[in-house]
This record gives sequence, structure tokens and C-alpha cells, in this order.
Amino acid sequence: MESGENLKRQDRPSVLQLRYLAELDHMEKKRGVQGMVAARCGVNASTVNRYFKACMEKGYLDESCGFTDKGRRWFEHYRKLQSRLERYLKELLGRDSEVQEAVRSLIENTDSHVLEAILSSHERQNMLSAKRSVELPDNLREMLRRHRRHEVRFGIYRMGREQRPGRLSMAMRGFREDAYLTEEEGEAYLELYVREVTAASRIDGKTMEGRLDSLKYEDGDTLQNLRIEKEKIQIPLSAFKIYHGQGGRIKGTLAITVTCSVGQAHMPESTAFLVFWL
Repeated sequence: MESGENLKRQDRPSVLQLRYLAELDHMEKKRGVQGMVAARCGVNASTVNRYFKACMEKGYLDESCGFTDKGRRWFEHYRKLQSRLERYLKELLGRDSEVQEAVRSLIENTDSHVLEAILSSHERQNMLSAKRSVELPDNLREMLRRHRRHEVRFGIYRMGREQRPGRLSMAMRGFREDAYLTEEEGEAYLELYVREVTAASRIDGKTMEGRLDSLKYEDGDTLQNLRIEKEKIQIPLSAFKIYHGQGGRIKGTLAITVTCSVGQAHMPESTAFLVFWL
């Protein structure tokens, strides 16, 4: 019997049991369905059969292995909870192998009300950050209205632990040092300039040259892909998280992914932080 197979663990399913139910949800309810679910999940049919019988005793499944209203609500609650946990832990840990193990442990060993409280708090903070990110300071808006173009400093940093900037990324080599905040047709941008990249091959040590050919970033719920076909690229300021410091200091941050025309060997980091200061 797998760890926590029955439903006496305060109604907490295992991640594998949630998979049984997810497979069941997509199958025609007919004789032998337990065996088909078991085959899909790589377990014995008797294990699935015992679990489905326990679900029937709890009122989650009917005798034909269909979801009852109560069972549907319970299953959907845990399925959404699992998805939210995966997003949350991916932000926190980054590595998929660690994420899946952490999700399994939390689902199986933590009360769902506790998980709901943690996730809801985190999601509220993200919403507040998102609101702050699109509200440009009045002095910055006024400056862009007057000058249309303002030089800033910027850096591209490796993604460190806890999703924070670490050391400078090799992606910095692909951009010139000058950068500007600009405004065009009412939209504000960070303007960067691409230059040639040179690096030694990790295979034979020979010097190779190339250019950055794409930059991806998240804007709200959408992943944007900027194809770098010219020297200049413009990233909307609305995609950045904007922070207001003392003395009117302004900083913007954005998680990005860059690729290079000569291969990924030059930039081992798949994701980095782009930061500008004003």
C-alpha cells in the first residue's frame, strides 16, 4: 500500500491519487475502468480499486465510478491547489525536480486550509506588486513628457536564490552600456542597444562571435518575444516592477530570457534579471 493510500489522513489525497482521479475524469465509465486507470498510472489495479472504493464510502464517487457533486468539488479544490502550489514553488525554488517533490510533500502532509492561506497571501502580494509596476511615478511621467528621452544605468544579473538578482550575467556582453527611457505615442519604453558578442567556446577554446537574437519577458499573463533584428530594442515600462526609493530614486526590474545566434554556450543562464536605475 502506498504511503497515505486511504482517506483516513484528514481527507488529504496523495499526488498519485489525484492522478488516479484525473485519469478517471477523462475516461468513459465502464467495466474495468479501474484497470485502465492503473495501467495509465503504472500501479496495480487492486491499488486503484481500493482507493476508488474508499472514495465511494466518502461519497466522492458513485457506484459507476462517476463523480458525485461532493466529490467533484473536493477533487477540483485539490486539483487547483496543486496547480497553484506548482506556480508558487517554481517562483521560490526554480528547479522542476525540487518543485514536484515539494508539491507532493505539501499536498500529502499539510492541511488544505493552511495551504490556501499561504497561497492566497502570496497571490495578493503579487497582485499588489503588479499594480505598483504599471503605475509610473508622476515625476517620471512628467520627465518623459518634457524630454521624451532620458539616459539611465542598467545591469543584467544572474537569477540568484529566492528569485533575486545575483552576479552580472554574461548576457550583458550583448548590449552597449548606454540605455534610455523613451516615450513614443504615449507609451514609455526602456531602450537598449545590441552589440556583437565574443566568447571562448567551452568545447575547443576558440573565440566565437555572434549577436543576441531574441529577448523574452512576461507582460502580465503573456510571454512576449522580442526578435532582435536591428541594433535597438524597446521594452515597455509597463512590464517592469517599478520601485520608488528615497530622494526620488527609481528602479525597475524585469525577468528576461535571452538567446544568442551562436548558441547557448555563451550564456548558460536561461533567465536573468534586467534592472535599470534612474
